[in-house]
Amino acid sequence: MLDAVRAETVFEQLYSSAGPQSICSFGYSGSRLFVESRSFWFLALDDDICQRLSLIAVGMEELRESLAAGQNSQSALASELHRKAHEVAIDVQSLSRNLHSSKLQYLGLHFTLSQFCERISMQYHIPITLRSGELPGNLPSDLELCIYRVAQEAVSNAVKHSHAPEVFVDLTAGDDTIILKVTDLGVGFDSSASSQGIGLITMRERLRMFEGELFVESIEGKGTTIIAKAKLQKAKGMGH
Repeated sequence: MLDAVRAETVFEQLYSSAGPQSICSFGYSGSRLFVESRSFWFLALDDDICQRLSLIAVGMEELRESLAAGQNSQSALASELHRKAHEVAIDVQSLSRNLHSSKLQYLGLHFTLSQFCERISMQYHIPITLRSGELPGNLPSDLELCIYRVAQEAVSNAVKHSHAPEVFVDLTAGDDTIILKVTDLGVGFDSSASSQGIGLITMRERLRMFEGELFVESIEGKGTTIIAKAKLQKAKGMGH
């Protein structure tokens, strides 16, 4: 993992100081650094994370057998499995933060979000309709990533928990604000009681970087609308 971190850090430093065009001027070495830094992360996911998940699965099988046999060691084994699962979750989250979507960088927010909606729609067998207005062509990459992550969270929550027959995603931009709206006509919930859920907290924290806000409108039995707003000028002031 140390080599992966070093490779990624070097690339990010070069990218930040020299820019994408200058990176290309490094020729084969620069391109190789980019590819290898990203490849390291995927190898880490494949080798390290998957192996640790396999060990947890083996431990769960041992726990099942000890429960069936009534052994006294089951509590300690359960605690150890919980610790290992927690460690894996933290490492996966860390890796996720370092893997900036190349689709966002090269294909833009609309295309990447459209592909995500199509994939989730097929996975959960729920129609997801993306309606996007004209977006500025120079959206900062940090803002695109923020909106994309918020959309991922909101759409995933809708398809998993709302029991809605369809989900709608609207993406628009005004003079100084980009607005994401995710709507379902599902079971709804008491938004006042759920305002501190981890998903909502995460979305609010992402938007706060861009002086943004998150609004939750939900009526039990009638569905939910998540509205995320972020300031374009704030994002431009943070740079690319």
